[in-house]
Amino acid sequence: MKSSVLPAALAASLVLAACAGSGGTSVSGRSLHTLESFTGFSTHGIDEDGALVLTSSTGTRCDGPYRQVEEDHGGEIAPDGAQPQAGRAGVATLTCGDGRTGQIRFVVGRTSAVGTGMIGPDIFMLTID
Repeated sequence: MKSSVLPAALAASLVLAACAGSGGTSVSGRSLHTLESFTGFSTHGIDEDGALVLTSSTGTRCDGPYRQVEEDHGGEIAPDGAQPQAGRAGVATLTCGDGRTGQIRFVVGRTSAVGTGMIGPDIFMLTID
């Protein structure tokens, strides 16, 4: 019995170490209409491309890639007629185990990112810390 526990514990430790060493961050989200909450992680930091893995409060798993895109601030007006600064943004494309799909667009700050989008027919809010 002890011999089967040790390999399982070692494998779990290696998985956790791989996640911790990859620069991943915690992710949380919420659906506006269904009131589902989501928690999970990203495989890389907020300033690089990677993947999100989320599990909802109902047990549904949603995951998919995210990538960095340039934020052009095209609709914004800067003070005194100056041009708005281009910033960092990202797009995540998620697919859930229950068939829902969608995209989230997020703005990347210095230490976190926030975004909104649609997952299935619901509005989704996302925070990457």
